[in-house]
Amino acid sequence: MAAGQKSVAYAFTYRSGEKTLTDNEVNAAHEKLVKDLTSKLGATIRE
Repeated sequence: MAAGQKSVAYAFTYRSGEKTLTDNEVNAAHEKLVKDLTSKLGATIRE
């Protein structure tokens, strides 16, 4: 890990009080989350 960076881990649970979420709905929500974390916080996801 480069100097000035730190490693953090988060766990997210995707759910709806109204219905069972489809894989596509969860994937879309996760992609939006990653995009927002990247653009707003400069976060990167380790591969």
